[in-house]
Amino acid sequence: MTADGTWQWLWTLTSATFGHAEKLPLVRMTQAAKMEIETRKLLCHELDGGVRTQTDTLLVRLVPHAVTSRVVCRATG
Repeated sequence: MTADGTWQWLWTLTSATFGHAEKLPLVRMTQAAKMEIETRKLLCHELDGGVRTQTDTLLVRLVPHAVTSRVVCRATG
């Protein structure tokens, strides 16, 4: 998602609420079997209700149609 500023976030979140965010130019949709998520600092994460140790990399293998995930990315420039 490339929304920046109050109005773009409002537009994007409203569209997601009504189930058609994928039609917006600010949203990029894709499919994956696994994801690797890297963060700038160590973060605690929770999996199946249990808190895990801090990490800066999380490797996730996905089961088809089991979960919908959204990752917010900020453009650097």
